[in-house]
Amino acid sequence: MFGLCLQEGTIDPAPGAIFLRERWQDAAPSATVDEQQLSLELEADAEIHADSYALRRLGYRRLLGRGMPADPVTAFQDFMAAADGGDGYAWHNLGVMLLQGAHVSRSPSKALTYFQRALDRGVAASANALGVMHAVGLGVPASMDAARGWFEQGANMSSSEAYYNLGTIYRHGLGVTPDAAAAYSNFAKSHKLGHWKAALPIAELHMKAAGAGGLTYNCELASQHLWQFVSARPSVWAELMSAALRDYHATGTYVARAPPQ
Repeated sequence: MFGLCLQEGTIDPAPGAIFLRERWQDAAPSATVDEQQLSLELEADAEIHADSYALRRLGYRRLLGRGMPADPVTAFQDFMAAADGGDGYAWHNLGVMLLQGAHVSRSPSKALTYFQRALDRGVAASANALGVMHAVGLGVPASMDAARGWFEQGANMSSSEAYYNLGTIYRHGLGVTPDAAAAYSNFAKSHKLGHWKAALPIAELHMKAAGAGGLTYNCELASQHLWQFVSARPSVWAELMSAALRDYHATGTYVARAPPQ
């Protein structure tokens, strides 16, 4: 979810919002597989065949310490070898590490190049990454027009993050005339593609944008989307909000609850 809007009128490029990409994250969800067994199989496959896909998967697990000791230096080398073999997702992961300065010297200019190489190989997340970099001026002059173009390209490739950022642009008028209908359309597409956070602005637009862009006040839909947003957050406040919403649906009244000490 590279570049989520965390407060009104901004697109956040903080490292916490940047994720490495596995191929399934830009397509269908992956099957549940035993991590240790998978890592062993990938090690053997990479050693025997030097396959770029296996090397990238191996690098992903080495970097995060999944099924094997964490080894960021070797992970970077795995990603580089996979990228040299033509794997676009490996180029994206290299870009993420360089942009974050994650176990390597931070270099937005190199990250920009690597995201472009990943995009050239069909990685939708990289179009969104390029959009965020142009929006906030990371390695390039800040330009919302250029950012919007990258987000549109990512959206055309079915990136939920790119749709979300387009929604943010149109909702808050970042370089464009505010357009509630366009914002809602992009947030809805982002939500359909699985972006958990898109449910919140959808709920807010149902509550606040009555009549704007053809949208109408709809408390029921707002409540449904707010419930979806809260349910997706694995935290104490999410549990409290979920309980409050359940009380409201059952009794019509919110019940205040103290957080656990």
